[in-house]
Amino acid sequence: MSMQRLAAIALATLLAVHLPGWVSAEEEESQPIPIATVAREEPVDFDQDILPILRKNCMACHNATDAASDLVLESAQAILEGGADGPAVIAGDAMKSLLLQVSAHLSEPVMPPEGNDAGAKDLTPEELGLLKLWIDQGAKAGQSSAAHRINWQPLPASVNPILAAAVTPDGSYAFCGRGNRIYVYDVPGGSLLAELVDPATSVRDDRQPTAHFDIVQALAMHPSGQLIASAGYQTVKLWRKQVPHILQEIELGTGVTRLATSTDGERVFVGMADGHIRVISGISGEPIADWPTHAKSVTALSLHDDQGRLLTASADGIIRIVRTADGSNAQQRDTGSSVIHADWLYDDQQVVTVSSDHVVRVWQVTDAGVGEQPIRELKAHDDEVTVVLANPAAGAQLLTASRDGSVKLWDANSGNQMRVFAHGSPVVSASVSPDGSRLLSSGEDRSIKLWNVADGKLIAEVRGDRQLLAQLQSVDLAIQLAQQEANSGKGRVAELEKQATALAEAVTKSQEGITAADKVVQEKAEAFQAARTAQQAGEAGKSVAEQAATQIDALVKAAEERQTQNKAANQQLAELFANAKAPAADKEALKELTAAFDVASQAIDATQTPVDELVVKVQTLREAAKRQVEQTGKQLEELNKKLSEADNQHKDAIKKQDEAKINLQQAERDVARNQEAVQAVQAEIAALESQAMALQAEKEMLEKEQPEREAVARSLAFSRDGARFYAGDERQRIGVYDAASGNLLEWCTGLRGTASAVKSVQGGTLWSAQAEGTLTKWQALPQWNLERTITSTSQDGEVSESVVVAPGLSDRVLALAFSPDGNLLAAGSGQPSRNGPISFYATDSGQLVRTISEAHSDTVFSLEFSRDGKHLASASADRMAKVFRVETGELERTFEGHTHHVMDVSWQANGK
Repeated sequence: MSMQRLAAIALATLLAVHLPGWVSAEEEESQPIPIATVAREEPVDFDQDILPILRKNCMACHNATDAASDLVLESAQAILEGGADGPAVIAGDAMKSLLLQVSAHLSEPVMPPEGNDAGAKDLTPEELGLLKLWIDQGAKAGQSSAAHRINWQPLPASVNPILAAAVTPDGSYAFCGRGNRIYVYDVPGGSLLAELVDPATSVRDDRQPTAHFDIVQALAMHPSGQLIASAGYQTVKLWRKQVPHILQEIELGTGVTRLATSTDGERVFVGMADGHIRVISGISGEPIADWPTHAKSVTALSLHDDQGRLLTASADGIIRIVRTADGSNAQQRDTGSSVIHADWLYDDQQVVTVSSDHVVRVWQVTDAGVGEQPIRELKAHDDEVTVVLANPAAGAQLLTASRDGSVKLWDANSGNQMRVFAHGSPVVSASVSPDGSRLLSSGEDRSIKLWNVADGKLIAEVRGDRQLLAQLQSVDLAIQLAQQEANSGKGRVAELEKQATALAEAVTKSQEGITAADKVVQEKAEAFQAARTAQQAGEAGKSVAEQAATQIDALVKAAEERQTQNKAANQQLAELFANAKAPAADKEALKELTAAFDVASQAIDATQTPVDELVVKVQTLREAAKRQVEQTGKQLEELNKKLSEADNQHKDAIKKQDEAKINLQQAERDVARNQEAVQAVQAEIAALESQAMALQAEKEMLEKEQPEREAVARSLAFSRDGARFYAGDERQRIGVYDAASGNLLEWCTGLRGTASAVKSVQGGTLWSAQAEGTLTKWQALPQWNLERTITSTSQDGEVSESVVVAPGLSDRVLALAFSPDGNLLAAGSGQPSRNGPISFYATDSGQLVRTISEAHSDTVFSLEFSRDGKHLASASADRMAKVFRVETGELERTFEGHTHHVMDVSWQANGK
């Protein structure tokens, strides 16, 4: 701006202040707005200080969707890029910046315009001062995107929408986003297992931690089933599954036979092969006590936690009731034979035992001690009784298991048999659920059976490894798909071979067309040559006629000239005679003159007659020559016409010949492409058949391995809540099963021996005892811990290994998808009616790999990778479905025609 302009503005301002009556209305409207001087210690932040001003007064006309003069004011970068009139600001020089000039009404057009429809108002002097200071400080982007904390508020209790769900590949677990929480369910049993919690969501205040601050918008399961991704506002979180694992191992130095735990899990009672009972802290694993309770191996432990009494039995034939406070003996009884198993019965007023003589005995327990004689004896089975249990829900009921392959339910009062559960093979272990509704039995046939106690019906039979069965199902499905695709390929080969016949016929037809065209070309060439010869002859005849006519014209001209000369001579002679006659006076002289004139005249007349005849003859000849020229000209025109027609026919024949050659070339290319397609499909079929064979071999190997993975379960136990049960088998593992359906949930692996006893405590904690002398504490239920957060706005301004600040997430993240190999996570987001970016992140690091910033023009709703992982399909609110190449981000195909938002997208199994 010139100094004159600034001086004029200053003068106008002074006049407006001191002499208002001198200022016209037009001058008043164009007056500049004073720019206040703003003093600040901290730098002006674009997001916090400038953007709200622009959003209120400028952005209605200068946004990404509707950018007047191509100027967008939504970000510092866009402002620096400017619009149709160039950069909106010059960093470091506010007074030369167009944005400040038009906003302060220092330059035309003033902004915002007078009488605008958006209700935008002129910036105040303080706002202009803030804008000027921001520009002078370098017009830097705001720090909010990296450090400003969003002040999230707790969701109202009534806001619990379910917007996302996901299931593990094996169908074991389902994840559900409800509000800003994520819950994990056991699918077979339909029970709630866990909740995913980010501890950082509770650091702001004392609120209960949740998965996200915002509503959970999307969930995606990793192909391995070990990782799940969740999404909210500008955030993606990765949760890693923690499989059941050993929390603690305690070496006891001698064989462990039995196990019991207190209700609160604080104490663990371990029966030893040397007859001792060791008490271990369930919290620290430190030893609390060592009681020399029996002389021989402990065969039974049953805790009455409420009364602080522990029932013990031993191969020495003695049953004892010891006080859990100090291990002192409260009551005891020598049964007379080695006790195999024992349990409390009838509200702990009785004890039931089974001894090596296979007899089940019921003993009365009083304050005075255990009765000297059993109050009832049952010959329950014809073979060895391996387990005796009380039904915790019915004090007068007991169950016995035997090597005769059955489990029986008895009325302890009457001794009557109530029900038989036919396992079908020698029963080695059994357990009853806490509510008495379920019975477990395991046999030497490597099966576990789950029974309904009320009616004796089999609920489920557990055999083998469910995860192996899932593998088998997956392999079998892959075999079916490969075979299906191979058969489809064979169908395509048949179609291509059918096309090949038609294409071969087309080649033959094209070849015949070329032969015919060659013949026509030859004929037309000969005809053209004949016409050209005739035309040349015609041209020669016309030339001869024209030459003759020319010569005749010359004769005519000469004759006519001679005739003219004669006439001129007669005229001259007459003139001479007249001139000579006038002066002549002598008759004689006149006579001589007359005679001479006559002689001369006769002589001229004598030559005149032949000349006149010659003129007539040559004129006649000229007419004949003229007619000859005209006739030869007409003949030549006809010959030229015929020559042109012959030439056109010849050219047309050549054109048709060329077309026939092109058709042949096309037909030959079609045949070649057909052969290539056949070869490609045949190669694909061969690969699919090879794949199917390899999969079949894998299936056979898994089927062969299946029996090897089966093992006899030597110990059984229900969880305290009855929702799960545990089985320790001879393959040195413990299976975690759903108690409602019998489905395997997890394996606890890493034991150094077979679990001779398992006991559950609250919270998914499990204790197992191994005969070789190891006591193991487990976290038996899977947990999902937050592994990494990917965000475009670090909530606390800090970046760590678990928090990755990466671009690519715009507004709400509504779509997530893992690549088939699990290496990439795709996230679709977007601002409504503004943009729809798709970003790819490395699963192992969370780092941004690639962003397709303009994938869609509206929010992305759905993403799915193709089966081979090479393509990504997307669906958006812009009514489009698209397919992108993953490696490059290039758009390959757009599917238009939807009349509303495209909510979801999915690939066919073969990816075609």
